[in-house]
This record gives sequence, C-alpha cells and structure tokens, in this order.
Amino acid sequence: MSNFVDIFNNQTKINMSFKSIGDEDAAAIAEALKVNTTLTEIDLMYNSIGDNGAVAIAEALKVNTTLKVIKLCNNYSIGDEGVAAIAEALKVNTTLTKLALRVIVAISNDGVAAIAEALKVNTGLIEINLDDNSIGDEGIAIIAEALKVNTTLKRIFLKGNSIGYKGALAIAEALKMNRTLKWIYLKENSIGEYGTAEISAVEKYRKDKFKEILLCLKHYDYSLYDAMSSYYKKNICDETFIELDDYINDYYDSDDEEAYNYGGLKSRSVTIKI
Repeated sequence: MSNFVDIFNNQTKINMSFKSIGDEDAAAIAEALKVNTTLTEIDLMYNSIGDNGAVAIAEALKVNTTLKVIKLCNNYSIGDEGVAAIAEALKVNTTLTKLALRVIVAISNDGVAAIAEALKVNTGLIEINLDDNSIGDEGIAIIAEALKVNTTLKRIFLKGNSIGYKGALAIAEALKMNRTLKWIYLKENSIGEYGTAEISAVEKYRKDKFKEILLCLKHYDYSLYDAMSSYYKKNICDETFIELDDYINDYYDSDDEEAYNYGGLKSRSVTIKI
C-alpha cells in the first residue's frame, strides 16, 4: 500500500482505519496529502502509527489546504514527539476543523502543553477530541489556560481523563472567560458533586458579571453599551452544554433514566447548560 497519491485522487473522504498502517505507510500518506487538493476527511484510527509517522503527517498538515478532518485515535505508539509535531502544525494550519486524538495514551504533560500552546493561536479548529488519555488535573489545568484565550473552538471532548475537583475548578475558570465553546464532554471523570457545582456556577458569573458591565456603561457610554448589549445577546446568552456524570443519592430511582454505581455513589449522565 504505497501509491496513495492515486488512491486519494478525486476522493473527498477516505476511511483507512484498521489497516495496520505503520510509520512507513504513514509517511507515504503524508507525501500524498502534501499534493492532494480534494480530500477533506481522512480516518486513520486503530492503526500502528508511531511518532515518526505522526511527525510526517504533521509536516503534511503544514502545507495541505483542503483537509478539514483527521482522526488519529487509538494509535497507541504516538507519544509526546508526535503530538508536539501535530501541535506545531496546528499553529500554521488554518483549514483543519476537527482533530481526533482519543486514546493516544502516551501523552504526558509535555504533549498536553504543546497542544495547549497550539490552541492559543490556532484559528481553524472547532473540535478536538482528547478522550481517554489520562490527562489528569495538572494537564487539564494546562488545557484550561489555552481555553481562556482560544476564540474558535466550539467542542472539546475530555471523557475518561482522570479529572477531579481541581481540574473542574480550572475548567470553570476558563469558562468564565471563554465565549465560543458550546460543548464540553466530561463523562467518566471524577469531578463529583462539588466539581459539578463549580462548573454549574459559571452561568451566574458569565451572565451577571456581563450585566454589571452593561449597567455601568449605560450611564457613561450609550454607543458602547448598545454594541456590548448586542454582543451579550449573540454570545453570552447562547447555551454551552457540558456533559458529565451527575452524582446523586443512593436512593435515587427513576423509570426513564438508568442509574448505575460509580465511585460508591449512584450517578446518571446529565447535561448542564451555561
């Protein structure tokens, strides 16, 4: 499997998952992506791509101008070097809108930091999937700092990343500043009821704080007040959905929602709107 230029020719979407693709084939795919002008989505999940293959793909992403979606999930040999290379590509790539890096596993805080730095300057991505990478509270705090300044990301998937109360606090602080995120996936973490409460409380902060600013401006600058009122209606009042596990009492019972044991407490999946 080497003539990927011909394989990709005139294709817009291609699924190459479960093809036992290693670094050598990944490098060949990367060379094809450098010259391809039709492909918008490529699925490379569940292969054997490692750091060398990821670096090659990253180099292609720096010059490709048509690809919008790339899925690299469950390539267990990609580590910090590969992730850092992809992050560097994100700093210059403006066409990629969705990046899936679920279950890379080998990402440390160095890799997370590289992604975070990319998110601070990237202007194309609207969705990133980092599910099941055991990022932890420290790593999530790094991501949260990037979310404070990112202005294009709409969806971030953070399921199964060992996020606890401290991580929830970091996310809550980021949400007080971020105005573009519309969906945050936080299921299968250890946020608990107190972490959930911190994130839920963002609604009051975002709306009331902005209303205070508007109230102040109304007395001093009507033109700016009108402009900010319009911004408020378009941005602040839009709902952000946060999916997580809602902790409830052991006696919880419901006919239409499945309750299950989780961490010694019963919990159910809920969506918070802020």
